Formats: sequence, structure tokens, C-alpha cells
Amino acid sequence: MEDDGKINPQQTKKKVLAAAGEVMNRFYTYSTKERQNILDNIVRMKKKDER
Repeated sequence: MEDDGKINPQQTKKKVLAAAGEVMNRFYTYSTKERQNILDNIVRMKKKDER
């Protein structure tokens, strides 16, 4: 994959999906309780953004 300075939507999409996959994999290695804490934190952050 050569980077010629242009934005390649296909590459960008792949990178984003790879990053999302990484996050999901890490997420599933957590225990249920940790997972719930993470979700609660995300919800809390979203609520702050809405204010």
C-alpha cells in the first residue's frame, strides 16, 4: 500500500474497519462486569455531549 498523499476511500474504510475490529476484540476479552462499566462510561460521555 503506497501512500501518494491522496485519500483512498477504500484504504481508509479498511483501516477504520480494522481499528473497529481491534476494539471489538479487546472488548470481548473483558469480563461482563468490565464490559458493563465501559458501556456505562460511553453512555455517560454521550449524555455529556448532548447537554
